[in-house]
Amino acid sequence: MKRVIIFFCILIIVSGMSFALDLFSGPSFIQPGNVFISVGYNSGIVEAKSKYDPMFSGDFNIWGLTLALDYTLQFNCITIGIESGFSSGSGVDKRDYEGYLGFFPVMGRLGYHPDLGVNNLDVYGLFKIGFAIGSFYSNKVEEDDNYFSIGFGLGGRYFFGKVFGVFAELGIDSYLFDSNDYDIITVYKIYTVGIIFKF
Repeated sequence: MKRVIIFFCILIIVSGMSFALDLFSGPSFIQPGNVFISVGYNSGIVEAKSKYDPMFSGDFNIWGLTLALDYTLQFNCITIGIESGFSSGSGVDKRDYEGYLGFFPVMGRLGYHPDLGVNNLDVYGLFKIGFAIGSFYSNKVEEDDNYFSIGFGLGGRYFFGKVFGVFAELGIDSYLFDSNDYDIITVYKIYTVGIIFKF
């Protein structure tokens, strides 16, 4: 699944760059100094691998809210910003033990926005880096932890006017957590959809 998403993102980014009218300028309706605030629903999966017994391993579904702020630089094809939010999920491992996870990421964002020549449409690539604070508990363990996180993806925004629009982002944000019960807990936030405001 992850390899398919990675290939999909790379393919669309390369294709978009190939057809872009101007690789060094952003869309004409985006100007240097513009600020974007977006709020969205996100979903993904959690992979947990036990250090003691493979039967304790399992996959969980997650969902939550994402809040992001982006600022357009002088070269209006580049944005920088910050992203945060909260996501949680639950599931059962191979021994039917239920586990719960909640996490709060704080990540910097770097976006590239080529001009594809379509009015009110902004297609972009993202690179993210930061950390995430997570809480995990199951039948056997309860603990808090934080760890380095990294992400990348592809997004699209469509504006219905000068201020309001909708967006969707596809990719992988990966957060790694240590645990007494598990060898590694990896969170993958795969997609986000929501609304966006431009100022």
